[in-house]
Parts: sequence; structure tokens; C-alpha cells
Amino acid sequence: MLNPSAANSDISSNTLNRSVNYTKSWNYGGMYIVNLYALFSTKPEKLLTNRDPVGVENDKYILDAAEKSETIVLAWGEKYASIRNRKAEVLKMLQGYELHCIKKTKNGKHPRHPLYLKGDLNPTLF
Repeated sequence: MLNPSAANSDISSNTLNRSVNYTKSWNYGGMYIVNLYALFSTKPEKLLTNRDPVGVENDKYILDAAEKSETIVLAWGEKYASIRNRKAEVLKMLQGYELHCIKKTKNGKHPRHPLYLKGDLNPTLF
């Protein structure tokens, strides 16, 4: 997705709940959530002003999750994905993997974030 918020295994969020519901409806036994940016914030606009929103080890975690995953579902949305050319960097890093999304943005260039999507959708090729 885009960047982590306060949600974890003890503290839930609407995005985490929606992601869990998709995972269950697709009959997956679990999921890994990784983000374009490592910056913890409930306000994505902070990605614009932080010195290093990507973080030192974020790419390692993205690749590790990709290696372990049966299906890779991109879900970062459109608004902040291109800060520091991050979307392009991650797509290049994931070359060779089959990439999916739940739904694309209207222009077809970005995967939609799951929060405001219908719950009965299935992954499609990105």
C-alpha cells in the first residue's frame, strides 16, 4: 500500500479490516502488507516533507514479501505514489513478478487503495 499508520495486530484500522476481508474472501490463508514508504503517519501528506519517507530497509521488506507471496496485489492509490519517483522504483524492483490490483484508478496508471472499494471485488492483472 502507501505508508503504514498506527494499525497492527493489536490496533485495527478500516484499511486493515478491509484488507483482511479481501484476503478471507479470496480464500488466502494470510497476507503480508508492505508499503511504498516506511514513514509511519496517519497523514499521507507528511510524505511530502519528510527527509526519508522510504526508509533504509523498506525495499528489503517489499522484496521479501514478494518472494513469499502467491499473489502480489498492489494497492497504493494515486495521490502520493510518485513522490521521489517511488512508484516507478517499486514497479522496476518487482519486474518479473505477476502484479495484480483490486481495481485501477480512472486513468489506469495506479492501483486503487482498498479502503473505499466494494468488498466483492477480486484481484485482476495490473
